[in-house]
Amino acid sequence: MIVDVVYEDDRWVALGLEALAETACAATLAKLGIAGAEIALLACDDDRIAALNTEFRDKPTPTNVLSWPSEERGADQPGGDPYPPEDMELGDIAIAYDTCAGEAAEAGKPMVDKSPGACRRRRGYFS
Repeated sequence: MIVDVVYEDDRWVALGLEALAETACAATLAKLGIAGAEIALLACDDDRIAALNTEFRDKPTPTNVLSWPSEERGADQPGGDPYPPEDMELGDIAIAYDTCAGEAAEAGKPMVDKSPGACRRRRGYFS
């Protein structure tokens, strides 16, 4: 298992988030040649992610995704590949159902098209 999901909002369970996250993260890590990595994913709602956003970024509003890397490994240049991890526990992600659902609706896409993007977007291993 690559992704360890903690559900605080059961709407994510109905969506099948764990399988979506596993697929998206496995594809991203395979592209980068990384095996054996682990990611913790908090599946929450807007209230919870707003509290986290306030605590960690001093922004008292909800957002779609927050991430905390286990170590710094950002790319040297924008769009570049991140440094390979030394620690196979890559970090933590929180994803908010309400914001993601709103963004998907605004884009005219189902949630299953939106959710894996949260993992793919974190190509920088959550940096």
